[in-house]
Amino acid sequence: MNRHDPWKTREEDFWTLHDPEARGRFLLNYAVMAPSTLNTQPWLFTVNGDTIQIFADRRRGLSVADPDDRQLVISCGAALYHLKLAMRRFGRQPAVQTFPDLSRPDLLAVVRAGLPEDPAQAIVREFEAMKHRHAQGSALAAHIPAQGTLLNTLSRLDNPHVQPILIDDGMQRQRLAEVVYDARRAREKDRRYQRERAAWQHPDRKHSRDGLPVGRQHYLRETGPEPQFVREFADGGPAVFVLASRSDSHASWLETGQVLAQLLLAAAGEGLAATFHNEPLELGRYRKRVNALIKDGLKAQVVLRVGLPESRVITLRRPVNEVLLNVY
Repeated sequence: MNRHDPWKTREEDFWTLHDPEARGRFLLNYAVMAPSTLNTQPWLFTVNGDTIQIFADRRRGLSVADPDDRQLVISCGAALYHLKLAMRRFGRQPAVQTFPDLSRPDLLAVVRAGLPEDPAQAIVREFEAMKHRHAQGSALAAHIPAQGTLLNTLSRLDNPHVQPILIDDGMQRQRLAEVVYDARRAREKDRRYQRERAAWQHPDRKHSRDGLPVGRQHYLRETGPEPQFVREFADGGPAVFVLASRSDSHASWLETGQVLAQLLLAAAGEGLAATFHNEPLELGRYRKRVNALIKDGLKAQVVLRVGLPESRVITLRRPVNEVLLNVY
């Protein structure tokens, strides 16, 4: 199991395990399938009996793009949701406590395998979508997802702290596209930012199971003029979502990650994928413009487009043994 590829995990192997810790380590194969910015995989775990702790691995933070670790915590929230879903799939109710010890800020959540419960079919379907979820960064076809599909996706999201907003008004999409374009142009001029991105993009993925291969990021014809970029973003093709929360706390970020994971899995179940456009949220002046678009005092946390992927490439994941802490 030392170099086991999480994507090759077989469900039936779970039932051959009887030790609670072995089962916990098995479930982590699904937790690490979660998305993360530039595939940094900024999480660590401990397994002690039937209890799993989730830690932020701040060594994998992006000091230029994400100095407050907002995206890092969102990524860990996605891993938390994957873990909860896997636990439900294998017949246990997850008992979750977030931020259980304020003196340990890196400890984000504790998840215990609770009472036995047969998984509902909806849980099984969502779990099965995990391996079909298309990784961030791929180009999307200029296809308009059916309105019913989008409404079905939205109906599955249930979190009182985070609101998924479908940007379907043409003028709003246009204005958001302009903000994304402006933020990306600003980032193109930031050498520190470009150097940080380059550190997580590699031409050869044989020896590294994190980051992204060179060319994996598609910037919507990023070399074209502004009207072309804005038109492709705002033309009514792939759906545009903003995930927003009432507050800008670590708790809100962790909740956002869980809603993001839900949205991506619901989309994957419909044959859809997502690309992320978070550059405006990394720079205060552009984030204010996004917040003004969504109104109601909400804080934008994630900007993404959802549509049909032009290709399906899975980004690599580190094996579970590389994300385990041996401290209880």
